[in-house]
Amino acid sequence: MNIFFKSTIVAGVFFASFASAHHTESLSGAVHTALTTNPSLRADDAAYRATIYDLIAVEGGFQPEVQLFGSVSQEYVDDPIGLSAADTGRAKLAGEIGLSASLPLYDGNRRANQVYAAAGRVDQSALQLLDASETMALAVTEQYINIARQSALLAEARRHIARLNQISSQARDLVDGGRLPASD
Repeated sequence: MNIFFKSTIVAGVFFASFASAHHTESLSGAVHTALTTNPSLRADDAAYRATIYDLIAVEGGFQPEVQLFGSVSQEYVDDPIGLSAADTGRAKLAGEIGLSASLPLYDGNRRANQVYAAAGRVDQSALQLLDASETMALAVTEQYINIARQSALLAEARRHIARLNQISSQARDLVDGGRLPASD
C-alpha cells in the first residue's frame, strides 16, 4: 500500500475520532496535529537530520587534524660501557609527549566529491520529507472536507426529518380533530 493510502487511512481515523467526540478543530490545526504526530513523518524527519549530520561530518575533512599523544613508562637501562655505574642496571621513569598537526592539501578532489554527494543526499532527504508531509497534508485536508460535508448533510437530513415530523403531527391532529379524512 503506498503512502497516500496509508495517510488517508490515518487521517480518516484521526478525524473520525474527532467527529464522534463532537470536537471541532480548524483545518490548519488538524493538519498541524497530523504532521507532528505521524510516526512515518517523524522517521523521515529523523532521516533528514541524520543526512545533515553526515554532511557536517564530511565537511570536517577540510579541517586540519591535530593529535596530542603521550606515554609514561619505566625503562630498564643496562649499558655498562656507555653509562656510569650509578646509572646502569636500574629502572628509570621515561616519558614522551607530543603534538602533531596535518592538513591535506590535495587529494584528487575526493573530499570535495564526498561533500557534493552528501549535499545531494541532504537534498534528496529534504525532498522526500517535503513530499511525505505534503501528501499527508492533502489527505488530512480531503478527510476534513469530507467530514465537514457529511456533517452538513447530516444536519440537513435532521432538519428535514424534524420538518416531516412536524407535518405528520399536524396531519394527525387534523385527522383526530375530524377536519381531515384518514385517507388523506
